[in-house]
Amino acid sequence: MNKTNPKDYLDLLQVFSIGIVYGLISKYEITNWVDEIIQKDDEPDSFLIELSLIDNLSNSAISAIINEYIGEYNSNISHRVVFSILLSKLKNKQISLEKAVNVVEYLCLNHNLSNKEFNSLRFRFSDEFYLAKDCSIGTLPDIETRLADTLSFYKEFNLDNCKDWNKINQRIKVQTS
Repeated sequence: MNKTNPKDYLDLLQVFSIGIVYGLISKYEITNWVDEIIQKDDEPDSFLIELSLIDNLSNSAISAIINEYIGEYNSNISHRVVFSILLSKLKNKQISLEKAVNVVEYLCLNHNLSNKEFNSLRFRFSDEFYLAKDCSIGTLPDIETRLADTLSFYKEFNLDNCKDWNKINQRIKVQTS
């Protein structure tokens, strides 16, 4: 009997929760993932069925459903995956620099990154962005280039390689210690 346990996908679910709120993940991406699992399972989990019915919900309601399921789960893997998605969206001009900086700041302040990551991301970009935006110091293109360069550290993560996230994360942990 084939039955998927959503608890095996807590990192991915947390990526969905953060990503949907910030417009980095679409409802389609979530429902597509869920629908694939439901089609393969003999008895789909009730949470997965609920998640497959999100089309008419707001992004914050979808995040709330996921967060209720995952509880207090807080993984640096998920945040690093979001950084990778953020990099892709920023490079493809699918989000603004200001939004990217806001997501970085949120993740730095509300999630468990290493001190090295926190310091290089939080203070380096949010403060400098607002100074450049006000034309005080620096330029926005320079900030965007430097943010993309820093986020490229996480580029190996993507939604299609979630089975490899632990290995990728171990390499990053060594580099950020």
